[in-house]
Amino acid sequence: GESSAYGWTMLGVLIIGIPVVVRLAFKLLPLLPFARGFYLRAPKLTDAERHAAAAPENDLKGAIGQATSQLRPAGTARDDQQRVMTPGDAIRAGADYLVVGRPVTKSDDPQGVLLTLMSEIRSVLKP
Repeated sequence: GESSAYGWTMLGVLIIGIPVVVRLAFKLLPLLPFARGFYLRAPKLTDAERHAAAAPENDLKGAIGQATSQLRPAGTARDDQQRVMTPGDAIRAGADYLVVGRPVTKSDDPQGVLLTLMSEIRSVLKP
């Protein structure tokens, strides 16, 4: 009887009340000064910064040329790739665009790998 009605009422309050409270918290907390530090926000970019960030992607849309992937810096492991070449070899073979993935993303030192790749590319492109 009475305890059953109380149980169903509490269940309804929980099922409806908790999502409402959580939604309100996510809407209202960012407005409170003490809670602003809890939320990650995207940095505010100027129009020039926004354009520069999008430029590489937009510059390649509709571009015509030869893209080469499966690139590895000289002296690194081939992983599971069968046909691997260095960026220098790819440029000498006529590649217009270089696509590099795993050597950077799976590296313990991605910045070091990028610097090595850029150095090799510069050495090939120097007249």
